[in-house]
Amino acid sequence: MVTQTTQTTTEIAKGGKGSKDACLEQVIPDIWPMDGTKGNQFIKWLVFKAGAWVTITICCCMYYVAPLMVISLPFALWLAPRAGLTILALCAGSVCWPSSDWPAFRRVFQHLFGVFNVRTNFYDVSPRIDRKKRYIYAFHPHAIVPLHALTWCAFLDRLDRSLYGVGGMATAIYFVPFVCNIFRWLNNISANYKVMKKSLVRDKKNVYLLPDGIAGIYYSRRGKHYAVLKKRRGLFRLATETGASLIPIYCFGANDMLEQADWDCDSFIGKMSRKFKLSVTIYWGQLGLPIPFPVNLSYVFGEPVAPPKVELREGEKIDPKVIEEFYDRYVAALRKAFDHYKAAAGYPDAELVVI
Repeated sequence: MVTQTTQTTTEIAKGGKGSKDACLEQVIPDIWPMDGTKGNQFIKWLVFKAGAWVTITICCCMYYVAPLMVISLPFALWLAPRAGLTILALCAGSVCWPSSDWPAFRRVFQHLFGVFNVRTNFYDVSPRIDRKKRYIYAFHPHAIVPLHALTWCAFLDRLDRSLYGVGGMATAIYFVPFVCNIFRWLNNISANYKVMKKSLVRDKKNVYLLPDGIAGIYYSRRGKHYAVLKKRRGLFRLATETGASLIPIYCFGANDMLEQADWDCDSFIGKMSRKFKLSVTIYWGQLGLPIPFPVNLSYVFGEPVAPPKVELREGEKIDPKVIEEFYDRYVAALRKAFDHYKAAAGYPDAELVVI
C-alpha cells in the first residue's frame, strides 16, 4: 500500500542545479524524409504538427471515451436497442480482435517527436548496454495519461530497434475497447509477474514498464517529480530471479502534460483504482479539455544496474537484505541521472521525491 507523502515516507534528492556539461541530443524522425520545397514543407507541418496534435488529443480522449462507452452500454440497450447493439458490437469486436505486435505502427508515433521536442542522453549510455543480455527499462514517472510511453515505443525503435522488447500494461487494459488494440500493436503484454518473467527468461526479450503503477497516476502533478518505489520490491525480485539488469529512465515533462482533480492514493477513488488495477480520475489540459499542454520530453537514461548474483535451492526465497541493497543501487543510479541532466532538460531546481 502506498502511503501519503510525509517526512518518513519520502526521500528527496537534492543535487543542486544539475551539471553544466550535461547535454541532451534531439531525436530526429526518419519517417517520410522530405526535401525543402515549399509543398513538402507544408506536408511536413501537416503531419508533424497538426497531425501530431490530433493524435495526442485522440489518445487522451480515449481514456474518457472507452470507459464511457462501456458504462453507457446498458442504458443504450434499454433506451435505443439498435444503437446499443452497435456499440456492443464495436466494443466486443475491438476486445476480441486478435491484435498483435505491429512494428510499422510504433514507427508512426515518430511524428510526435517534433511536438514534444524529444531529446535524450541515450548515446551516452548506449555503449554500456550489452545487446546479448536482457534488460528491464524502468520508466518514471507514470503520469496521468502515459503519452510519453507511446512516444517511447517510437523513440527506442528509432534509436536502436535491437533493444525493443515487450511492454507491461495493466491486465484490465485487455478489456478496454480500442485502447487495448493500441497497446497490443505496440507489443504490450500483461504486467503480471509471471508473464514478465516468461518474456525475459523463455522469450529472451527486454521488458519496459512503468513501475510506479496506478499509484503513480495520483501522484502526477505539474512541476512535481515523483518515483513511487519505496514500498515496491517486485521489480527488484523479478530482475534478480531472471538476471536482467535494470535501466532507470526518467522522462522530464511527462507530469506537465495534464492537470487532474486533487485526489490522492489514499482517497476512496485511489484505493478502488489500485484494488481493481484500473485508474479513475478527472484530468484536463488546454482550455479545460483533454488536450495536453505543450511540453518538451527529455528521456534520461541512468547507468544499467546489474542484479545481485544469487544461487537459490528449490523453494528458497531471496534474502530481503539482498533486494534492499539492489533497491538502493537502483535509486542511486536514478537520482544520479536525474540530477545530472535536470538543468539540460529545463528543470534546474527540480527535486526527485522517492515515495
